[in-house]
This record gives sequence, C-alpha cells and structure tokens, in this order.
Amino acid sequence: MARAASLDARYPLPDWTVDTGFKRDLTLAVAAAVRNAVQDWPDLEGPQAQSVHAARVTAAARAAIAPLLTWLEESPGDGVGYPGDPLVSYIGQLALTRPGEAPDPGHYRELLRDYSRHLTEQAGRFSPTRTD
Repeated sequence: MARAASLDARYPLPDWTVDTGFKRDLTLAVAAAVRNAVQDWPDLEGPQAQSVHAARVTAAARAAIAPLLTWLEESPGDGVGYPGDPLVSYIGQLALTRPGEAPDPGHYRELLRDYSRHLTEQAGRFSPTRTD
C-alpha cells in the first residue's frame, strides 16, 4: 500500500483494474519486463541518461505484451491506444522531472522497482469468479 502511495505521489498511477485473466496476463508481462530491465541496468551518464532508460524499459514492456496483442492485427481499432497502454505509458511518466529537479537515474530505477512490485501485487489480487 505504501508503495502505491509513493508512486501515486510521484505521478498518478494509471486507472487500471485487473478484472480479467487477459488484464492479469498483460499486467504480469509489464511487471516482468520492468523487473528484468531494472536488473539489467546499464551505467549511463549525462543529462539524457534517464530518458534513455525510460525508452529502453518502455520498449521492453511493449515487446513483452506484443504476443498478447496479436489479435489486434486482425481487429479494427482506433489506431491510438491498445490494451495495456496505460501500464506502459506510466514507465515514461515516472521519468519526468519536476521543475527544479535534476534527473536521477538511480531514483528512477527504484521507482521502477516499486512499479513492478505494485503491478505484480495488483495482478495477484485477481481471482476469476466461478460460474458453475
């Protein structure tokens, strides 16, 4: 709970409810991609380091959910959003700095760790209802 509050204080968490098995799978895929990207954290320096990390982690999350979204290629859509987009977009939003704040890739990494844990917990609370 404290983790979610900390993340929400930094940037409001996406409006996302894990209420289907599909959403659970998407959530777990994003959580795993973020967790893996944070574990394999290159030592980057310079003013663009945080945005490079954000782009790298975002690409990893998109790649992780791509297999779950193959049906979109066969379905009409709005061409803008896709299932899981709020979860992926939040990765970049966490990288944004506030006025007067300097980018801090180490802190950003910790925020991403918390986000991965938050998503895993959120997915873990899903339980399908039985209809038999």
